[in-house]
Amino acid sequence: MNWKKDKGKRTYELQYKTGKKWKRTKKKTFEKLKRNKVYSFRLRVCRVVNGKKNYSAWSKVRKIKVK
Repeated sequence: MNWKKDKGKRTYELQYKTGKKWKRTKKKTFEKLKRNKVYSFRLRVCRVVNGKKNYSAWSKVRKIKVK
């Protein structure tokens, strides 16, 4: 997945799943994905203001089928 980084003090949280449970990751590149599986991805922005974390809403879920 690719996204444009913001110049502010923001971080990004990426999650993916193949079943029902979302898993957190810091990876931007995924290798060794299993064939004939559908992977779902979502992303949100975390911004720290006055020491408090503020999260955006999750992006639309993007589904990718590995051939």
